[in-house]
Amino acid sequence: MRLIAGLLATLLAGCAVTPPPQPPDPPERSLAQVLAAVRQAPAIRTLPPDLTPSLSTAAQDVGFDSDRCEAGPDADRIDPCVFGDRASATDVILWGDSRAGMWLPAMREIAPRRHWRLQFFGKPRCPAAHPRSSVGPCDRFRAYVIERIRAVRPELLVISNVPDARLPSRTAERLVVLGDIPVLPESGPSCLARNARHVPACFTSRPAATGGHRPEERAGLIYIPVLPWLCSAVCTPVIRNVLVYRNRFQLTATYARMLSGVLSDALDLPAPAG
Repeated sequence: MRLIAGLLATLLAGCAVTPPPQPPDPPERSLAQVLAAVRQAPAIRTLPPDLTPSLSTAAQDVGFDSDRCEAGPDADRIDPCVFGDRASATDVILWGDSRAGMWLPAMREIAPRRHWRLQFFGKPRCPAAHPRSSVGPCDRFRAYVIERIRAVRPELLVISNVPDARLPSRTAERLVVLGDIPVLPESGPSCLARNARHVPACFTSRPAATGGHRPEERAGLIYIPVLPWLCSAVCTPVIRNVLVYRNRFQLTATYARMLSGVLSDALDLPAPAG
C-alpha cells in the first residue's frame, strides 16, 4: 500500500502544472517620471522583449474579479467590493461604468497607503448619470448606488464614465471626475501583434484619439484630466516596457497600477491622522 501511495504521489506531482512566473508590475511613477516616459514613448520602434503584460495575456489584465465586483447586465444592485483599510473612518467610493473598473487597480493600490475604506460600485455600460431618462436595470442600479452614497456620506466620491454622461447632484464632501482616456482606432494588442517590428504603425495622433470631452463645470466638482498621462503629440500603445491598452478603450491593469502614485497625488485626499 505504501508503494502504491508513493507511486500515486509521484504521478500526481509529475502531472501538476506549475504556472509560469508572472513578471512583476512596474513600480509606481511620479508625475515627472510618467510625463517623461510619455514624451519618450514615440521613440519606441520595436516591441520591447519584456513587454508587460504580454500581447497574449493583455485581454485578461483586468486587475480584479469583475464577475464578483461588477453588476451584470440585468442586475440593479450589488454588494460593493471593499478594499484598503476596512476599519478606516475615511470612506471613498469609486463609481461608474467599465471605465471605473479600469481605474480600480490603481485605486486598490492607493487605498491601503492612504488608509481609505474604498468601496467600488461598477456596472459596465451604465454610467453614473445618463443623458436621457429611462427605466431599466441601469436606472435602478444608479438609484441604488446614490442611496448607498447618501448613507455612507464618503469623504471622496470618484466617478469615471464614458464621455457625455451628466453627473449626479453632489452626494459627497468631495466629488472628483476622472477625465476620459483616448480611444485607439483598433485594439492596441491586435495592432502590435501585426507590427512588432514597426510599433509607430500603431500610434494615433492626439486629436484623432480624443474628442475633447469635458464634464459640465459645477461648484464642488473637481475634474482631473488624465490625457497627459497617456499622450504627447501622439498616443502610443506602449510606454516604457508596459502595454498601455488591453483593447481599444481600456487601460491594462498593469499600466493603471503604474499610475497609482500620480492618481493619488491628483486626488489629494490626505491620510487620516493616526
